[in-house]
Amino acid sequence: MSTAIIYTRFSPRRNAEECASCETQEQICREHAAVHGLEVCSVHHDEGLSGHDWPRPGLTAALAELRKGSVLLVWRRDRVARSVLLSEMVQHQVTSRRASIVAVQGDVAAGSAGPEATLIRQVLGAVSEFERSQIAARTSAAMLARQRNGERMSLYAPFGYQVDKRRPKRLLPHPAEQEAVREILRLAEAGMTPWHIAKRLDETHPDACRGLHWSPKTVRTVVKRDPR
Repeated sequence: MSTAIIYTRFSPRRNAEECASCETQEQICREHAAVHGLEVCSVHHDEGLSGHDWPRPGLTAALAELRKGSVLLVWRRDRVARSVLLSEMVQHQVTSRRASIVAVQGDVAAGSAGPEATLIRQVLGAVSEFERSQIAARTSAAMLARQRNGERMSLYAPFGYQVDKRRPKRLLPHPAEQEAVREILRLAEAGMTPWHIAKRLDETHPDACRGLHWSPKTVRTVVKRDPR
């Protein structure tokens, strides 16, 4: 009987009903193992981590346990990685141990090998990476829209806003910072670099700075979130 090491990953986010919890993933994998005659030796989880994060404690431990002929069993391949580069790196580690990765859903056909199987695996990885970038873009856009509507989305108010003391979950425009935002966007549109804009703001808007000096990073953040 072949041995299986189950790996699960769960990265909670808003509107992620399609993402199964680690417990659900483990149950699905155990059912698959029972049907296909795989003996589950251990289970490793990574909770609250992205498929783009590396290293991950759970995945590192699972890979370390692989032996010749054993299986890294996952719910879907995107639990291992949401990056083509990372996916291929993990695949190389698994192959070097003469083991294999088996996904219960959306995997290449069992026993497939050769360039065609590699192509299919890489296409699946590319689709997963694209989905991750789309999710990140939609989440960012939704958060910015809610911030513009006055909703507080994080511990600290984004630059240009302040927490409403009477309604802590709401944001109010910060007059001095809003004036600085308009200046940043005007200078950026004129072609000035973030570094030069920060230097200019040190002279023209020192009171709106949240630190000792204006940072190019703050300037880039303001320009990036501008909806124009």
